[in-house]
Amino acid sequence: MKYLAIIFLLNCRLFSQEIIMPVERKIKLSYNNPNYENYVFKDINNVFEKFTGKWNFRDNLYNIDLEIFKHFDKDNRQDAIYVNIRVIKGNDTLINTLPFAKENYITGGVFENEKNLTKTTVFFSEINELWICGHYCSVDLTYNNNELIWDIEDKKLLFNKTARLFPNHIKFIKP
Repeated sequence: MKYLAIIFLLNCRLFSQEIIMPVERKIKLSYNNPNYENYVFKDINNVFEKFTGKWNFRDNLYNIDLEIFKHFDKDNRQDAIYVNIRVIKGNDTLINTLPFAKENYITGGVFENEKNLTKTTVFFSEINELWICGHYCSVDLTYNNNELIWDIEDKKLLFNKTARLFPNHIKFIKP
C-alpha cells in the first residue's frame, strides 16, 4: 500500500508540471482553458523591456515622474511590471511612491492583443495606507517611438480618487 501511495504522488507531480508560456499570450490562453492553472507566464521575449526605466512629463501645471520595473507576480503566476509614480502639481506633491522598492499600487502587464506588443495594461489601485477593494482602474501604457503614453478612460475612474488627481492622458519621455 505504501508503494502505491508513492507511485500515485509521483504521477500527480509528473502530470501537474508547470508550463512556461510567453507573457504576451496570457489573455488568449486563459480564456476557456481548463489547464490555465498549470501555466507560468514569463517575459521570455523581453516584451516589457521597452516599458521599463524612468519616464517623465512636464507642463505648466504638472511635474510627473514614473519608474517602471519588471518583477514576478506570484499571485498571477506571471512576469509583470510595476510603476512607481510622483505627481507634483504646482508646488504640492500629490502622490509619491518613488521611495518604494517593490511592487505596490500600480502593477500588471497584460496584452489584450498578443500581436500588438507596444500596448499593455496595468492596474492602478487607490493609493492609500490600506488597499481599498474595488477602488482600482486600468491604465493603458503604449510605447511609441521612445514615448510612453499613459491613458485612463474616464469610465474606468469610477471609484479611484487617486487617479483623478492628474491628467488621464499623458505622454511621457525618457529623461
